[in-house]
Amino acid sequence: MKRILLSLIALLVISIPAHAAGLRIITEISPPLNYTDDGTETGKPMGQAVDIVMEIQKRAGDTTPIEVMPWARGYDLIQKESNVVLFSTTRTPARESLFQWIGPVGTNEWVFVTKKGSSVKADSLEDAKKVGSIGAYKNDAREAFLKEQGFTNLDSADDTVTLMKKTLSGRNDLWLTDKQEYVDLAKSQKIDPSELSVVMSVKKTELALALSKGVDAGILEKWQKAFADMKADGTYDKILAKWAK
Repeated sequence: MKRILLSLIALLVISIPAHAAGLRIITEISPPLNYTDDGTETGKPMGQAVDIVMEIQKRAGDTTPIEVMPWARGYDLIQKESNVVLFSTTRTPARESLFQWIGPVGTNEWVFVTKKGSSVKADSLEDAKKVGSIGAYKNDAREAFLKEQGFTNLDSADDTVTLMKKTLSGRNDLWLTDKQEYVDLAKSQKIDPSELSVVMSVKKTELALALSKGVDAGILEKWQKAFADMKADGTYDKILAKWAK
């Protein structure tokens, strides 16, 4: 009898669909859209995109805690697991078919920055290819963009604080970052943002929630409806206004 019961339990476990365990909701420290109150991965998530996600969760009846981790790890997980929501994810043509999307949750402008007083100049991507080294966020859309453009002088890192410090110390000539992100990141580290200077604007992009292709259709529908309802009743605009600089 005991053996039969164990077999039945094992069969039930095997038959439970992967989504039954619920979603994994993952973000990174990348202000102003998503970061934490103390700047660590164990802190309380906050930011414009976090508010949007939490409102979707409330409307969809989802109480999953938001995990904070390095971008490279989160991006790896969403490609390996079937139940992941990753934000804020730059929506690019190369990524379009990899995930399911809800958004936008924000926009950004990519810029090359250098340390204050640096003689480094770049008026074009071709100019930037000629500098010694460029800081890039590992597995991020900005790193992918530079690689697609033929850059071979990249110094990639798993976190943006490291990239900022390497730029400030002169170890990297340029850093491809977001126009608002580097300002907020510097402030969070008690660094005067004016110690960094924008060299050139590269491009503007849209950010969204990326969901694994395997996310249950019912869950996806709830999240999409919650987001649509937020936009229709004005809640979405109120969140954007709250975080407007």
